[in-house]
Amino acid sequence: MTDNFAQKKKDKYGVNTSTISTILSSKAKILEHYENSEFEDITKPKKSDFSSKDAIERINDLKDLFLNKKEDFSNKNVKPNNPVLQIL
Repeated sequence: MTDNFAQKKKDKYGVNTSTISTILSSKAKILEHYENSEFEDITKPKKSDFSSKDAIERINDLKDLFLNKKEDFSNKNVKPNNPVLQIL
């Protein structure tokens, strides 16, 4: 960085020239890491792989599974006087 550049910025913003130098070197380091990063651009959300119709069908299938599911206690060691069985 040239002294003339730092002096102009010092006068414009009213800060120390070393502060300007620090800011610019930090900016360079950040940009270097950003350019070398393997992160993908997340500014735009990815479009889903399935249509609204498919989503509605999936929701309906899950709803049917949940609402029509009946608990089967035949494989469990549950005592007949268990409060859960009394409710059923």
